[in-house]
Amino acid sequence: MQLKCEQASLLLLANAKPLDLHCVVVTLGLLVDAEDQVMAAGETWAWLTERLGKQMLDRGLKKSRGTFAVQGKAYPLTDMQRGGMAVRVRLGDMEKTLHVLAPRQWRKGPLGWTPVVSGQLDNLPLDFESAYGGNKWPDNPTGKGHYPEVDAAQGMPLAQLEVANATVVDPNDRPALASFLPLPVQSAERRQYMGTLDEHWTAYRAPFLPTDTDARWFDEVAQDQCNAGFWRGDEAWSISGMHPTEARVAGRLPGLRPRLFIERADKRVPVTEMSMDLDTVWLFPDAQSALLLYRVEVPVLDIDAQDIVKLAMALERAGDPVLDAQVWIERLWPRPPVESVKVAPVEPTPFDSGPIIASLQAVADAQYAALSATHEQCMQYAQMMATRMNLPFNPTDYPPSAKTDFTVLMREPMRPLKPFDPEALALEIDSEIAKAKAQGMEYAQQMMTRLGIDAEQALARAKQPAPKVDIMDMLERLELPPDQQAQAKEKLTAAIAESQAVEAEIDRVLSVMNKALAADRIQFAPILPLPEYCSLTRERLLALHAAGKTLQDLSLESLDLCEIDLSSADLRNTTFMSCKLNGTRLQNADLSHCQFIDCDLGASDLSKARLQDAMFHRVLCQGASFCGTSLIDIRAQNCDFSAADFTEANLQQAQLNECSLDKAQLSNANLSKLRLNKCDLSGARLTDSNLHKAKLYDCTLDATDMRRANLSKADFAKVVGRDLDLRECNLQNLRLAAHCVLPGVRLDDADLTAASFQDADLNHASLRGARLNDALLSGCDLSDSDGVGLVAQGVYLSGCDLSRADWSGANLLNGRLRKVCLEQANLSGSNLHGLASDAVHGSGVRLEQALMTRCRLKESLTHA
Repeated sequence: MQLKCEQASLLLLANAKPLDLHCVVVTLGLLVDAEDQVMAAGETWAWLTERLGKQMLDRGLKKSRGTFAVQGKAYPLTDMQRGGMAVRVRLGDMEKTLHVLAPRQWRKGPLGWTPVVSGQLDNLPLDFESAYGGNKWPDNPTGKGHYPEVDAAQGMPLAQLEVANATVVDPNDRPALASFLPLPVQSAERRQYMGTLDEHWTAYRAPFLPTDTDARWFDEVAQDQCNAGFWRGDEAWSISGMHPTEARVAGRLPGLRPRLFIERADKRVPVTEMSMDLDTVWLFPDAQSALLLYRVEVPVLDIDAQDIVKLAMALERAGDPVLDAQVWIERLWPRPPVESVKVAPVEPTPFDSGPIIASLQAVADAQYAALSATHEQCMQYAQMMATRMNLPFNPTDYPPSAKTDFTVLMREPMRPLKPFDPEALALEIDSEIAKAKAQGMEYAQQMMTRLGIDAEQALARAKQPAPKVDIMDMLERLELPPDQQAQAKEKLTAAIAESQAVEAEIDRVLSVMNKALAADRIQFAPILPLPEYCSLTRERLLALHAAGKTLQDLSLESLDLCEIDLSSADLRNTTFMSCKLNGTRLQNADLSHCQFIDCDLGASDLSKARLQDAMFHRVLCQGASFCGTSLIDIRAQNCDFSAADFTEANLQQAQLNECSLDKAQLSNANLSKLRLNKCDLSGARLTDSNLHKAKLYDCTLDATDMRRANLSKADFAKVVGRDLDLRECNLQNLRLAAHCVLPGVRLDDADLTAASFQDADLNHASLRGARLNDALLSGCDLSDSDGVGLVAQGVYLSGCDLSRADWSGANLLNGRLRKVCLEQANLSGSNLHGLASDAVHGSGVRLEQALMTRCRLKESLTHA
C-alpha cells in the first residue's frame, strides 16, 4: 500500500471487524501549536514520547463520538494553591474538574479516620501514580491509597487526585479513577462495556472484539470526557492550573479539514473520498498544543488491506474554500500526458558579427597606440646606450609589430592544426637552447674584448681545476713578528684538528645510519640479488627452492611449473600470471597474499598450505586439493573449483564471486561468514561444515549435500536448487529472502528455530521431525510438503500455501495461521491447541484426532 500523507503529523492503521465486515481503520493525526502550525511527521513521535512516556496514545479504533484527553502537570502558583487546588478543563460545551491535593496520610483517632496533610503541593504529574489505586487494586495497580486491610492504612499516603464532589473520607471508600487520560483497559469503568467473551467469540470472532461490545468501550476515556457527537474542529478550549507560569491558558481548535482518498486494486472502482470524523482531541496545556485524531473505517476484502493500492491525503484550512473531490483527485493522481507535444523546429537567427568586430577593433587600436608609444621610448633609450658604449644600433632593424585588422582576421578561414609531433618539438627545443648558448658566448667575448681581456685565455683558465691552498705556507709568507706568527700557527693547528674531528664524527653517524637503513630494507623489503632472481625459469626456481632461498615477492609470468615440487616453499606476496601449475605440489607452502591470475592449478596439491588474503582471478582449480588449507579472507573471481577438495579447509570470511564449486568437497570445512555471489555448488558436499553467518546470493544448489552443517544465522537470497539436502542441520535464525526456489529440499530433523522464510518456493519439501519453533514463514509455497511429526510451537505462517501437505502428527501449539491455504491438507493427529487462524481457507482438510482446544480452525474454514 502506498501512503501519500506528507501533511499529516502521524498515520495509524488498525484492523477491525464490525459484525462480519473486515475494515482497516485509518487515523490521521495533526499536531498543532499555538500558531496552528502542523508539526512534521519526523518530529511528532519524539515530541509525543517525551510527554506521554509509557502512556498509550490511542488504540487506533473508530469511536462513535468525540472524546478529549489532557496530559500535563498541576502547577501551584500561589501559597494557597500549595495546600490544594482545582484543575479545570473546558472544551466546547464540556467541562471537567479534578481536585489536586497536598500530600496526606491516614490517621485514626477517637472519632475515626482523618486525612492529615503531611506536606505542600509541588508540581504534580496528573497521571495514574497520583490517582487512587494500589498493587492489589486491578483498576489502577500503579496508584496509591488503596489498602485491603483497613488497619494497615495508619500513616499511609492517600491519592492526590480526586474527582470533584467525590472526596475520600475513609480508607474503605472506593472512589472512581480521577484522570484526564485514557483509562486502563482493565478498569471497571471500561470493563462494563466489553462484550461477551465466550466460546462462540473464541471460535468465530477472536482476536476481534465481540459483536455485542458497547460503543462506549471505544471511548477509552471517562464518560464525562465524551461529547454528544463528533467534534467540529473549531471548538474553544481553556485549561486552568496546568501551565508553569499562567493560571489559565486558552485557545481554539484550528478548524482543519483533512481529506482522505482511496485507490483500490480493482481498476474498475474509481478513486473514492472517505469522510473522516474528528473523534479524539489531546490537549497539552504546557506547550499550548493540541493533537487532533481524524478517523474512518474503510471496508476491505483482504484482512491485510492488500486490495487498497494507495491512500492519499489533502489538507484544507479553515479559511480555504472546500474544493470538489475531483479537483483533489486530479492533483493527487496527476494524469500523464496523452501524447507528447511536437514543437516545430526554430530557424536560428542570422548572426551579425559587425558590432562585435567593431568593438574588438576599438579596444585593439587603443592598446596598439599605447604599445607604439612604449616601443618608441625603448628605441630612444637603446640608441642612447649604444652611443655611450660606441656600439652600432639601427632602430629600423626593430620595427614595431603589425597592427591587427579584425575585419580581415575574422573572415580568414581557421588554419588547420598540425598533428602533435613530440620528436620535432624536442629537436626545436634543443635548437633554441643551443642558439641561446651561442648568443651568450658571443656577448661574453664582445665584453671581454672591450675590456682588453684575451677571451680564449680566460676560458682556458676557467676550465682548469682550482689550485690547492696550503694555509700554513700562506701564513709563513706573511711578514709577522715571530711571537705573533707562532701564536697564529698554534690557533690554526687547533682549528684544523677540530674541523677534522667534526668531519670524522659526521662520517661515523652517516655510516651508522646507512647500516640501519640497509637492515630496515632487508627486514621489510628485501632487495633480491639481480643475477639470481631475474629472468627466472622453471629450473632456476627449483634450484633456489632446493638451496633453501626465499621465493617471496616474485613476479612469475607464463612459466610452466607443472608437476614440480615446491612443498613448504615461502612464496609470500608472489604474483603468478598465466602460469601452468597442473599437478604442482605445494603442500605446507606459505602463499599468503599471493595473486593468481589466469593460471591453471588443476590437480595441484595445496593441502595444509597457507593462503590467507590470497587473490584468485580467472583461475582453473579443477580437482585441486586444499585439504586443511588456510584460505581465510581469500578473494576469488570467475574461478573454477569443480571437484576441488576443501575438506577441513578454513575459508572464514572468504569471498567468491561467479565461481564454480560443482561437485566440490567441503566437508568439515570452516565456512563461517563465507560470502558466495552467483556461484554454482551443484553436487557439492558440505556435510558437517560450519557456515555460521554465511551469505549466499544468487547461487545454485542442485543436489547439494549439506547434512549436519551449521547454518545458524546464515542468509540465503535468490538461491535456487532442486533436492538440496539440509537434513539434521542447525538452521536456527536462518533467513531465506528474495524468492529462493528450493523444490524438494530435505529438512528432516533440522533445527529451524526462529528461522525466517519469505516468498520461498519449498514445494514437495520434506520436513519430517523438523523443529520450526517460533519460525516465521511468509508467502512460502509448502504445497505437497511432508511435515509428519514436525514441531512448530509458536510458528507464524502468513500467506503460505499448504495445499496437499501432510503435516499429520505435527505440533503447532500456540502457532498462528494467517491467510494460509489448506486445500486437501492433512493435519490429523496434530496438536493445534491455542492455534490462532485468520482468513484460513481450503476444503478437504483432515483434522481427525487432532487436539483443537482453544482453536477455531474448523470455524475459520467453515466461514472462509
